[in-house]
Amino acid sequence: MWDGGACFPKDYTGGEPGQPWTTTLHTLQTLQIFGLDPESPQARQAVALVGEHGRWEHAGQRYFDGEVEPCINGRTVETGAYFGVDVSAIVARLLDERLADGGWNCEAENGSVRSSFHTTLGVLDGLLEYERATGADGKVREARRAGEEFLLERGLFRRRSTGEVADPAFLEFAFPYYWRHDVLRALDYFRRSGGPRRTPGWRRPWRSSRRSGSPTAAGRSTGSTRDACISRTRRASGGRAAGTPCARSGCSPGGRAEDRARTKAPHEGESAARRRKRRTKEKAPHEKKKAPHEGESATRTPRVNAVPAAACAASVRKRSS
Repeated sequence: MWDGGACFPKDYTGGEPGQPWTTTLHTLQTLQIFGLDPESPQARQAVALVGEHGRWEHAGQRYFDGEVEPCINGRTVETGAYFGVDVSAIVARLLDERLADGGWNCEAENGSVRSSFHTTLGVLDGLLEYERATGADGKVREARRAGEEFLLERGLFRRRSTGEVADPAFLEFAFPYYWRHDVLRALDYFRRSGGPRRTPGWRRPWRSSRRSGSPTAAGRSTGSTRDACISRTRRASGGRAAGTPCARSGCSPGGRAEDRARTKAPHEGESAARRRKRRTKEKAPHEKKKAPHEGESATRTPRVNAVPAAACAASVRKRSS
């Protein structure tokens, strides 16, 4: 056990501000995020020792049997599934603990009937890893989709009732995130899960909310909540395509925008029509466009009306005869 405990250090008294992040739950999660090979000898040995000796502070439950709070159990499922441990008993408990609005809340045992952003995202991470590791069944996928809808109906960080930001900390990104919810972590979850599903009519409600100017319209819409969140993110980045630099810092790909401009070809990415127009201007950049017969003498017949001399002579002979 890291620091002598599952969720809290062995000598933790509870009087310290904040929570120590040095124990087994947090360390296993961090090792997983960093990509420790679950088949490596070090990982196998560490996980086996945790499974044999690890006990939860709540009531001495074995570590990979979980405890009573879904926020803790979701993270235990995630690391257990990643490192090849059977955590199906915890998954079954989580499926039974899902609330009517689609998510989870650690305070449900105290009477809460409303899901929590923090707990729901932690459980979703666990169910996704479990589904990847085992293939899972339809019940797991159904529960995961319901949890996703809970987050997306709220735009990942807003109250459904008012559209206001539920917690300013949701817009502050930190790593490691442990149990905390934030928008970046939620978006990373959807990236790993394959992205939101598009439902019929997903564009219309979002566009309507923009025209009406209502900050809560997107939060109340049901058909397009998944893609509304993605649309909001794309608008925040200027609608640029993946892999193109942002206008503000030129952060992707390959350094700042002004540095890339020095090595970029003068007319790279130019359309064919624009290229033809530019080349025409380069041939005579200062030449003024002339009128059809500009520069001709007043007595000279315009060339467009000129008639060959042989034809004129033949016409005169014909009339004289």
